[in-house]
Amino acid sequence: MPSALRSRLTYANVVATLALVFAMSGGALAATHYLITSTKQISPKVLKKLEGREGAAGAAGKEGAAGKTGGNGANGTSGSNGESVAVSQINPGEAACSKLGGAKFAVGGKEATVCDGKAGTNGLEGESVTASEVQAGEQACKELGGSKFQVGSHGQETFACNGKEGSPWTDKGKLPAEATETGTWSFVENTSLTPEERHALRVPISFPIPLAEPLLGTLGCPEHSECHVQAVPVLVQRGEIGAGAGELCEGKSAGTELEECEAPYKLIQQDCPSTAENPTAKPGYLCIYISRMYGVEGEKENPPWLYEEPSTESNHIGTTGLILVVKTTEEHGGEGTGTWAVTAEKSS
Repeated sequence: MPSALRSRLTYANVVATLALVFAMSGGALAATHYLITSTKQISPKVLKKLEGREGAAGAAGKEGAAGKTGGNGANGTSGSNGESVAVSQINPGEAACSKLGGAKFAVGGKEATVCDGKAGTNGLEGESVTASEVQAGEQACKELGGSKFQVGSHGQETFACNGKEGSPWTDKGKLPAEATETGTWSFVENTSLTPEERHALRVPISFPIPLAEPLLGTLGCPEHSECHVQAVPVLVQRGEIGAGAGELCEGKSAGTELEECEAPYKLIQQDCPSTAENPTAKPGYLCIYISRMYGVEGEKENPPWLYEEPSTESNHIGTTGLILVVKTTEEHGGEGTGTWAVTAEKSS
């Protein structure tokens, strides 16, 4: 029996026997213990109980050492030069822009065309403004009257009413520059006076609005260029100053003698280019227009009188006027009438 058993005992039989023993013991262990290889094998409720609290953050690690400075990069290459833009005109009618014309731009072998646009349409025609007079007394302008303006036939009406006439005292009580004022003058000799008393009449020429500055003049006006007071005889006003009139230059023959006689009267017409009916004066001049005069010494001379500044003995014409000194003849009384005009100097 032992020999028979010994004859059947081999290495394979021994290994098989041990494997059987271990298998049987492993099964017994499995009855009370489990081998878990994944969290999926654990119930979620149990897994939640197994989770521990989050631990505190660990201390920060030391800062690492700075890296080495990098070297300079290589220089970039230079860009190429730009190209000029050439511009040429496209005339109306050329194919590129048809009838309108325009311009062509070329750069780097490429071309671009810009054509003129068509003319825009005309705007609507505006409406004319009509103006009509507003009579004095109408409600729109009351007593003064004025004008009414309206755009088109249905536009809003606007009114421009006349203002009240202003006072002539518009320049600090002085006659404004280049403004003119006028008046009249006259004298008649009182025949009851003795010849000595009536030998020198004084005729005032008074300016209602004073001048800002006196006018330059010389007593008797010996030189026309310095005289700003001019006596304007009737024949000068009419332009009849030649020998043909038979008065101012009577007896003067044609030629130089007549021309010298007429010269001062022609200059007077330049400074006093009007008549007694409508007296005017060049700026800076006083023009005394004679309508009629007789019985005066030197009535055929110019001027037929002297003049005086009212308040001084200067050779200027005062800002308020002057006084004509008329000498009548002793044989009979003298008489004269006329008008005057004075125009203020131009502003400097």
